[in-house]
Amino acid sequence: MSTLFEVIQYNTHKSKDEVMATFLRDPRVLRASVIAIQEPWRNELNDTTHQPARLTHQLLYPKSKNNQRARVALFVNKSIDPASWSHTVVSPDYQILHIRYQRRLPNSNPESYEPHDLYIHNIYRSSRTSAHLVLGDMNVHHPAWGGPGTKIDEQATKLLEIMDRHGIELTTEEGVVTWERGQSQSTIDLTFLSTSLFNRLILHERADEIQHDSDHRPIRMQIDIDTPTYELPHRRNWAATSVKLLHELLSQITVPILTNALKSHIELATVAFTATIRKAVDQSVPWARPGRSTIFLFLVV
Repeated sequence: MSTLFEVIQYNTHKSKDEVMATFLRDPRVLRASVIAIQEPWRNELNDTTHQPARLTHQLLYPKSKNNQRARVALFVNKSIDPASWSHTVVSPDYQILHIRYQRRLPNSNPESYEPHDLYIHNIYRSSRTSAHLVLGDMNVHHPAWGGPGTKIDEQATKLLEIMDRHGIELTTEEGVVTWERGQSQSTIDLTFLSTSLFNRLILHERADEIQHDSDHRPIRMQIDIDTPTYELPHRRNWAATSVKLLHELLSQITVPILTNALKSHIELATVAFTATIRKAVDQSVPWARPGRSTIFLFLVV
């Protein structure tokens, strides 16, 4: 777009007629490049929300998950090239819009542009039970993690301001080198934790013993939280079936004559028939015991 890029954020309090219907028809709103909504109205018949701005904006509404409806929605101006953006759904309460744009290079001819990326995070935080772990190669410098004498990057200051605003604390120990190349070294691989997680942090260290020839150092972290343990599905070991026993049990089944029988009688006979087969399988087919190789293959798939 040649005009200024404008983003409007609004919590519509799940109201269609009193809020969204008028808000999304307001010409001053429809000028926006992106409209980020929290707590949009929920359509009880379809998994969507109110969309009166079809002519000007494309709706991005996360699908429900585990019976939880989306509490965020984005409206992207159709004047923005669809090939320049992508949409990622993290959860029904969290979506990310990635927009690729160009910025004119300073002191250059009008045709010189540099590609840039903009990430818009639309989040609805409904309770204090949510926690965040932010980590990665930030590639910014600041004394808070680089130690005294480290130059201060403007982006590093902004990063600290954002984290502080959301109650997220720096975990990386000051001065721990995470990148080395020749005689140069720096601390640029950072970790931040929500306060609730920070208090449960057991270990945060540079894991040199698992270094594999990168110019960055691996970082290990341990947090005292309980995650659900996945249990492999219970399945039968059909290869170990006692065919003789199964045949004997099935041969005892008496098939009733259901000619001209009532529908209810047929249904009862069907239930009894399948129950007998299930009982025969229970007695003749053992349950499988998954070994390590089975678990490994399952995780890889």
